[in-house]
Amino acid sequence: MKFIKTIIFLVVAILVGVFASNNKELVEVDLFPLPIKFAAASFILFFGGILIGVIVGGGYQTFRAMYWRRVANTTKRKLETAEGELKEKNDNQNQNLWIKN
Repeated sequence: MKFIKTIIFLVVAILVGVFASNNKELVEVDLFPLPIKFAAASFILFFGGILIGVIVGGGYQTFRAMYWRRVANTTKRKLETAEGELKEKNDNQNQNLWIKN
């Protein structure tokens, strides 16, 4: 399995290298409302966009996971409370049956 992962990593690394070497031309970027203009290689902009997307997506997923973890913990506490109350009620009913007999 490690060998397959290494082969896949090498293939992806070669493809990224070929992509970067074929896209070295400069592209002028103008952030219109702001007075910012700069030139960068197109592959840097491409990979920068991917990096920003991964960071934003990872942050979103982290916050969603935190939300669902909180919901699960709240539900677990409610369930444990309900089980405790049910056990207490059943114990009280069993004691009452013993007293009547």
